Amino acid sequence: MLTEAGAIADDAIVSNNGGDEWMIVHGSGDTMALLMASAQGRDVQVSFTDDLHDLSVQGPKSCDILNAHCEIDLADLGYFQHAPARLFGHACRLSRTGYSGERGYEIFADTAVIGDIWDRLVAAGVMPCSFTALDKVRIEAGLLFYGYDMTEANTPWEVGLGFAIAKAKGDFRGKAALMAAKGREAVRNVCLDIDWPEMVAGGTVLSHDGVEVGIVNSPCYSHRMGKSLALAHIKPEIAIGSVLTLSADGIETTATVVQSPVYDPGKTRTHD
Repeated sequence: MLTEAGAIADDAIVSNNGGDEWMIVHGSGDTMALLMASAQGRDVQVSFTDDLHDLSVQGPKSCDILNAHCEIDLADLGYFQHAPARLFGHACRLSRTGYSGERGYEIFADTAVIGDIWDRLVAAGVMPCSFTALDKVRIEAGLLFYGYDMTEANTPWEVGLGFAIAKAKGDFRGKAALMAAKGREAVRNVCLDIDWPEMVAGGTVLSHDGVEVGIVNSPCYSHRMGKSLALAHIKPEIAIGSVLTLSADGIETTATVVQSPVYDPGKTRTHD
C-alpha cells in the first residue's frame, strides 16, 4: 500500500474469495484509511470485522497435521493460494501463507469456533509460540515488519519490494512519485551477521571507516543458527561482505553485511 508520495503506507495480502468478494489482511499501517478513501464514489462496500481471527500454523509438519483433520487436501494448495474448508468440523478459510520462512498455513475462522480450533491444534501436536519466537524466524527469513524495517520514510525500491510493483499497470496511488524515486534510494535493507553472543538493541548505530552508514531495525539471537542477526538499513553503496562497526551502550563489535535471507536463501521450504 502506497502513499501519494510513493512511499510505503502498509503491507497487505489481498485474496479473492470468489466473485466480487475480497479479503484483505494488512499490517499496522494505514491500509484501512486508504481503502475507505479509495472506496469513495465507487460501487464497493468495505467492512472491518473483529469477528474474524487468524491462527498461523507453521513448519515442515504443518501440512500433515492439518490434513489429518481437514476435508480438503492441503498438499494441492499452492504457495499463496487459499480455499474454504472445514477444519475439525468447523468452517474456515485456509491460506498457504505465513511469516516464518517455513511451509505453513493461516486459518481464518469466526470467534465462535476459533478457540476450539486452537485447543484441537494443540492437542494434535502444534506448539503455541510467542511473538518473540515468530520475530526470530521472520528475521532469519528476511521478512519485513512494517513500522521497523519499512515505514512511510521508505519506498519499495529501498527495502527489496520492487518485485511487488506492477510497473505496467495503469495509474495507481503514488505511481508517478514512486517511479521517479527509482535509482534515488537513500537506504538499502540488508541482514547483518553480528559478532556478539546475544541480541543487540534496535536503533543501534552502524559505521564504516568512522562514518555512520546505517541503523539496526530488527535484531534477534538465532538459536538454531547460533548467531546474533539483525535486519538493518544501510547506505546503498555499502556492499555485501562489508564489515561494519556496531556501537551501543556496553557494546563495541563488528557486523558483517550478508545476503538476505540467511535461512533457506532459495526459499525452497516455503515454495516446494
